[in-house]
Amino acid sequence: MRLRIALLVLVLVFVSTLVGCGSSGFSSWNNTPGSTADLVSIAIGLGSPAVNVGATEQLTATGFYSDGSSKNITSSVKWSSSASSIASISNSGLLTGAKGGSATITAKSGTISKTVSVTVDAVLQSLVVSSTSNTYSATAGSSVQWIATADYNDGTSKNVTAKASWTTTNSSVATVSSSGEVMAVRAGTASIQATYSSKMGSANLTVNPAGPILSSIVVGPNPANVNLGSTLQLSAIGHYSDNSSSDLTSSVVWSSSDKTKVTVNSVGLSSGVADGKVTITATSGLVSGAIAVTVNPVLQSISLNPAGPAVLVGGVQPFKASGAYNDGSMKDISATVSWSSSDSTKASIDSNGNATGLVSGPITITATLGSVSGTTALNVVSSVYAQFVGRYAFALTSADTRGASFFAGALAVDGAGDVSGVEDCNAATGVQQNVPLTGTSVVYPDGRGNIALNQNLCQPNGITLRIMLTGAGSSGSAVEVDAFGEAKGTLRQQDSGALSTGAINGNYVFRMSGMDATANPSGEVGLFAADGAGNINSGLLDVNDNGALTSYTSLNPSTYSVDSNGRGVLQLNSGSLTSSFTFYVIDATSLVFIETDPSFAASGIAALQAVAPFSAGSLVGSYAFLADRPLVAQPGQDLDLLSYAQIGDISFDGISAIDGRDNDLHDVGTYAISTPTAFGRGSFTGTTSDNTSTFIFYIVSPSRIFLLLSSTLPTWQSANLVTGEADLQTGMPYSVATLAGTYVMHSSDPIANYAGMLLWFNFDGLGEFTGIADVAQNGQLASTVISNPSYTYTPAADGRAEVHFSVGTQAQDCIFFIVSPQSAWIHGVTYYLDGSIDQQ
Repeated sequence: MRLRIALLVLVLVFVSTLVGCGSSGFSSWNNTPGSTADLVSIAIGLGSPAVNVGATEQLTATGFYSDGSSKNITSSVKWSSSASSIASISNSGLLTGAKGGSATITAKSGTISKTVSVTVDAVLQSLVVSSTSNTYSATAGSSVQWIATADYNDGTSKNVTAKASWTTTNSSVATVSSSGEVMAVRAGTASIQATYSSKMGSANLTVNPAGPILSSIVVGPNPANVNLGSTLQLSAIGHYSDNSSSDLTSSVVWSSSDKTKVTVNSVGLSSGVADGKVTITATSGLVSGAIAVTVNPVLQSISLNPAGPAVLVGGVQPFKASGAYNDGSMKDISATVSWSSSDSTKASIDSNGNATGLVSGPITITATLGSVSGTTALNVVSSVYAQFVGRYAFALTSADTRGASFFAGALAVDGAGDVSGVEDCNAATGVQQNVPLTGTSVVYPDGRGNIALNQNLCQPNGITLRIMLTGAGSSGSAVEVDAFGEAKGTLRQQDSGALSTGAINGNYVFRMSGMDATANPSGEVGLFAADGAGNINSGLLDVNDNGALTSYTSLNPSTYSVDSNGRGVLQLNSGSLTSSFTFYVIDATSLVFIETDPSFAASGIAALQAVAPFSAGSLVGSYAFLADRPLVAQPGQDLDLLSYAQIGDISFDGISAIDGRDNDLHDVGTYAISTPTAFGRGSFTGTTSDNTSTFIFYIVSPSRIFLLLSSTLPTWQSANLVTGEADLQTGMPYSVATLAGTYVMHSSDPIANYAGMLLWFNFDGLGEFTGIADVAQNGQLASTVISNPSYTYTPAADGRAEVHFSVGTQAQDCIFFIVSPQSAWIHGVTYYLDGSIDQQ
């Protein structure tokens, strides 16, 4: 029994040991590839992806199996190369570089493969230097291109001339540029060397003598000055060792130190590009010559400051001269110009630009530099005409991108040059009201001067006005003389006692013109009754809107008010439409105003009506009139130059018949006063051979009426709406003696480019006159003594006259219809010009 138990234990121990050993042996068998695991991928071991030609590198292949194991299978895979002529591979994975290039190496076992890219680099063996002419001798002064060729151990070669570094062993014999161009300088031998990628090659050059050696180059002319925008031909003269010389201008290499100022072409023609000084160099081989070239801006024009002043007899007026150059610069050239006077008996001028008044009369002051001159008028007067001081109401008409634009305001002028006040405007930028303004003024002894107003909401760029005073300084006209607009208008001194609501009391006749909501021309005449307490009790209105006439519209009650600046606000209510206006009081009898409705733009005047009622008998005698088109432009355009106006005289017989002239066309017709006669409204019709002109009018007084044209003229003329005024002629019969003394002509568009013009005339009463024209054109003021002044037709007994004069190169013919010895209406014949003349 014991023996069996012992045997059983032994057997169990053996079995246990056997089981343990069997378990360990099973694990070891599964890690042996090829028994049951599959090859999944191959990795190629490569020391470097690049190998030189002739060099070898051992590649290895490692297999990865499905059981996670791996082993070196380099000797069992099949190796191959995509380009064995570049890189070959042995069965054992030994890579050999054959020639420069790239190849793909593949290791494959069954269906499993792996590729790797290798690059084979050829090894630079030597660098060969040679001449493109295949000769290694040259004549002094000649040049030839040399090349550097790199030879590689795979039998290939490459031109590396541009990449090589070039040197010469004897630069006094031969030089070489960075691009391999060799220049033979003088007799001798030099080695030309090139270095590339640590290899150097060289070849010897023998230079043979070629006669005299170039020793220097002289560039001319000296001094060298070229005008900006012009050219200057330079020359290059070569001087040689045998004292000879030759013109090398077309064979040297020309260069500029600053091409932004001066350029130079291959034959030495230099061009001035910008103001400054540069160096121009001419080079031949190792020899060069240079010269400094100065670019001078060209004087284009000269302007004198001040423009068109006046000076008292015995007084001194200093002038400055400014030069405008073609590089856009302006320079004070007062000290370098030559000053002169057109009549040294009236005014002399010294070399410093100081003019001294000697005898009354207008003259021309000239400043000259070279071939360029600038002029301005100087008026010599014997006494101070007026002081510009007090409060003035003003009105301006202009144009902007929308069409017409209107301004009105009040100025306080302190007499010391400072201006302040308020203004209102209706322009493309919108309606602006009660806008403060400041500025400066200067007025010369003859009543001509300038007002410069600073920027504000109405004048974003400020505005500069040329003015001429009349009425001993109580009134005047203005034109804009800056680059921001084309305004024209009037100044009237305010009565400080009328700057209140209560001062505006009675019936006021008004006329206005402007444009409607669609930028079409519109003209109006009418009357409103103010009670002195801020109420408009009644009124009447006639409108011509682009040819559509609305007549005899009654005004409903509305309101008005006036502040301490004489600025008033007014509403005119006609049925369903209420129009708003800002007005400025001149005195109790006169107002200037503009419409302040955003969709409409208009300006005009209002005058206190004489005591009514009126009848046909209220109008007796001859009336001179001017009716012209409102200032209107199409949206986005400049002022419309096409203008239509009528000037003439009309004789009322006090019953119903009229006779007169309309632009020299004799016409006859009838007139009548409407009912109720308290409004003083009437109409008259004049008939000529080709049209019928009908005017609606309102009587201001028996000596003054306001007009609105309603015409059957052709379409283009009837669209040119006109409003105007007729005034009773006094002092008849007229003659050349009627106009005597100094007068101011207020006009606009007298010459091309939409200029504005004011003229100062001196009539001698004997048929002769002189004058000065202040012209606002192209954003500048030009003051000119008029030339060729003459009467084409002397004033007839009925007051018609024609005058001729020239402003610069522009000739002008004008028709006058005299109202009185103090005033006349004027109309341009040669150019569109409408306005009046008033005695100072």
